[in-house]
Amino acid sequence: MRRVVLLTSLLALLSPLACAQNPTFSDWEMDWEIEDEVAMMDLGSDYEFTLDIAFWIDNTRPVPLEVDFSTETENEIFEIDDPGSITIDGNTNESFDITITGSGMDSNGDFYSAEEIFDTITLTASESVGGQNTGSRELSKDLQFTKVFELEPKASGSSKNTVVKAGTSETISIIVTNVGNSDDSVTSTTFSFRGCPQMDYNIEEPLEGMVRPGVPISQSLELLASNSHPEKGCTLVITAASEGAGRSFTGEFEFNVEAPSQTIDEPDENKTGDLRDTDFCDTYDCEDNSLPNVPMQYILSVIFWAAILRRE
Repeated sequence: MRRVVLLTSLLALLSPLACAQNPTFSDWEMDWEIEDEVAMMDLGSDYEFTLDIAFWIDNTRPVPLEVDFSTETENEIFEIDDPGSITIDGNTNESFDITITGSGMDSNGDFYSAEEIFDTITLTASESVGGQNTGSRELSKDLQFTKVFELEPKASGSSKNTVVKAGTSETISIIVTNVGNSDDSVTSTTFSFRGCPQMDYNIEEPLEGMVRPGVPISQSLELLASNSHPEKGCTLVITAASEGAGRSFTGEFEFNVEAPSQTIDEPDENKTGDLRDTDFCDTYDCEDNSLPNVPMQYILSVIFWAAILRRE
């Protein structure tokens, strides 16, 4: 019995020592400040963005917590600035930021799509004790671009320099391209002429409807020039209204009107001013002068009769 009591007492004395050799620390937590699943990359007028995402770490331990941060994205095209290595005091809750910068356009000048999640960023916080990694926490956040609505209306002729002859028509193609990063709708397309008020046009159906990025919509338009239209350079102004942007975008198409050539009838020298008797000239020689040509026979006849009358 005495041996049992001594063994129990020895175990009781050794238990604190064992706990001291293998201490058990309280846990620490990390999470985003904003609970939204998607962080929006807000594009500016230059289509660049800077996105700050805040997160916090709650160290409930009585001792400091050393953490090393690292980040990665799926596409790896953005610049990311994280806090690096930090020390958080015991029983402390602190907030930090990661900053993401980049462009909403690729190297070719085309927009990245804003219709879906574009990328995902992963933040990893690794705990360090005595220079050794003893555990980590990880957070993820989806990234998506804000929508940019922009239309590009233009026209294309059958040749490089379109010419419309007065009194005729010429058919061209009207094209509206979505050069933004999201689906849009053309609510209306209108046309006007600058410098040529006598010009008119005809289009069979309105150029309206859904237009996706990189997939243009088109319609034929007939340019009509009146018979009296002077020879002149003209400009067709195309205006397309965007539902997404809430405003209109314009494009221009230059062409020339060619007036009909005017011919002047020249007088026939063989008919005007020629009072000569053509039959007579066929028989006798005629001189080209303003005095009448009297035949020699007439002169001799007059002299003969004058002589006879004088004798009588």
